[in-house]
Amino acid sequence: MSLSTTVVMHTGPVDKEASVTPTAPAANLDEQSLDDGSSGTTVMVVDDYGPIRESLRLFLEHVVGVTTVRETGYGRDAIELAERIQPDVIITDGHLPDVSGVEVVRNISRLSPASRMLFISAADDQFSSAYEAGADACMLKDSNLFDAVRQLLPELATGSSSVTANR
Repeated sequence: MSLSTTVVMHTGPVDKEASVTPTAPAANLDEQSLDDGSSGTTVMVVDDYGPIRESLRLFLEHVVGVTTVRETGYGRDAIELAERIQPDVIITDGHLPDVSGVEVVRNISRLSPASRMLFISAADDQFSSAYEAGADACMLKDSNLFDAVRQLLPELATGSSSVTANR
């Protein structure tokens, strides 16, 4: 049996003018997110479901070899953290408890324009909006998520032309 992974990359223009200003202070950052001493690729994982967030962090650290991973479960925290640390890559879920993943992408693309963004979701109904907001790639959360992240992360981190959006 062969499984397939859906990864969609965007190469069109991005409108960065529309945005939502975060209104709540970031109080829900995981402790690891507060350590700014880093080297290598910085990846931020944004997912409100703790087991997914933790699994992605551990996978990135121990399998992919990313040396610095930040994480949070809230959109407003992600926006603040991205502005502060300017991560190389951001993996964000489409459904968050306080702000939609699309709004997270829109705000971060304005506040941290060098950050590359991977939008993940259980369904592809928000992919078009995520691209319009500034996502560099979108992928379904499915059984192949980790393999797809492993293959896509180097391209995102280096700004490979196959995932470069016109920013």
